[in-house]
Amino acid sequence: MSTPPPASATPVASGTAIPSCSAAELAAHMAQQELPSFGLVLQELLRVTSSRTASGHQVAETILHDPGLTARVVRAANAAYLGLSKVSTVSRAVAVLGINGVRTLAVSALVFETLGDGPARHRPRLQRALARALHIAVQARDIEYRMSHDRERAEQRATEAMLAAVGELAFWSFGGLCAERLEQALARGLPAERAEVEVLGTSLRRLGDFLLDEWGLSHFTTPSHPVELAQQIEAAVQAGWDSAAARRAVAAVAAEFDANEEDTRRCLEHNAEEGRALAVAMGTPEVAQLIPIAPPEPARPEPPEAEVAAPSEPTVIVWRDVTRVLTEMTTLASQRQDLPLVFDACLEGLHRAAGFDRAVLCLYTPQRDRLQARMAVGRSLGDWRTQWQMAAGPAVTALLQPGAIHHFDDARPPPVAVRSCSQSADGLLAALTVDGKVIGFIYADNQPSRRRLDEEMAEAFRSFALQADVVIRALPKSASG
Repeated sequence: MSTPPPASATPVASGTAIPSCSAAELAAHMAQQELPSFGLVLQELLRVTSSRTASGHQVAETILHDPGLTARVVRAANAAYLGLSKVSTVSRAVAVLGINGVRTLAVSALVFETLGDGPARHRPRLQRALARALHIAVQARDIEYRMSHDRERAEQRATEAMLAAVGELAFWSFGGLCAERLEQALARGLPAERAEVEVLGTSLRRLGDFLLDEWGLSHFTTPSHPVELAQQIEAAVQAGWDSAAARRAVAAVAAEFDANEEDTRRCLEHNAEEGRALAVAMGTPEVAQLIPIAPPEPARPEPPEAEVAAPSEPTVIVWRDVTRVLTEMTTLASQRQDLPLVFDACLEGLHRAAGFDRAVLCLYTPQRDRLQARMAVGRSLGDWRTQWQMAAGPAVTALLQPGAIHHFDDARPPPVAVRSCSQSADGLLAALTVDGKVIGFIYADNQPSRRRLDEEMAEAFRSFALQADVVIRALPKSASG
């Protein structure tokens, strides 16, 4: 495969040979004169990762040609990593995050590397645009996944959101005299939309559409509904997560899923924190600080036992949905998908189909001396995921035997290490095994709602645990280790 030259480029001096401030002419100039390498790498990256026959080697080769891009992708993969050991190579990132997950990181890294360091005068605008793009990308990915339960489509939305920012970033990096004119118009107090039209004849978003057209990527120029929702969230929380605008935006997203607004807000806040982590991994901590996150909640004491709300009615499990998710897990194995996708489907199935309030995946560290959470889903998570860290002592090792499934309650309490993490006496735990070796466990409970874990929920849990073991054994070795 022929590999394009590196994407790294140095911004030219302000005002170099730009024909006019017409958006179409400016886009053509940028694509041909300022960003030819960026366009080539972007085209190749999207072509390879969109192919149904693409291999991880092809994706890695495209990224590895640019050392700066490689470094950013590896750092970002570690920030987003869900797997079994530290990511140290692009090939490992592809193996554990999948081709679509790495595409999102690579596009983001490419944008940060090439468009993130323009003229000092415009750098504050570049940093705000980068923060906005990354925040919208992580929100759009999560919203799409909650709508479709399709991880590939979710990653496509994140890529779409990053590409939507290309016009604005390219303009402030390479716009020269045109960027100076817009800066002056904004300094006069003109609203951004009016100032952009005055200078360019259209918006910076439309400039981005022209750029994508120049690179043959026009199919990314129409924003999808999840991206539009993510844009509304990002704009609203600029006034704070407790502002009226933010509450309205959260309510609109919650209505899309017929979900509780408090739980929806927690998910969206978590996404914003993920955006910050990725910005730091990209080497831009100053950009991370521009993504608004919610202030920490004050610690609240546990209510006295007498004040604890009575448990709500038992969960009604829709077994048709359980069967659908179990089938999806089998499909992942047959398509030789990656291990994180199997775990993701299992946890989401426990929460959404089987009705558990929350579920967590814990895996051994590479030294096998500790277990810690890698994924968690559910309601009212707060810092619950971060609490799941425990030494692999004798009691825990005895618990985690191949094929073991445990139902804890007052009569059969969990070990102290598990109870200290879960903060619940009632729960279900299943060991996960690869090649006869336990790699960790999944755990689920209903502590937030205090609903009883009845036998039907236990049966659903056992179904997911057994199917996860079957699917893991069916995966190719490169995906499961």
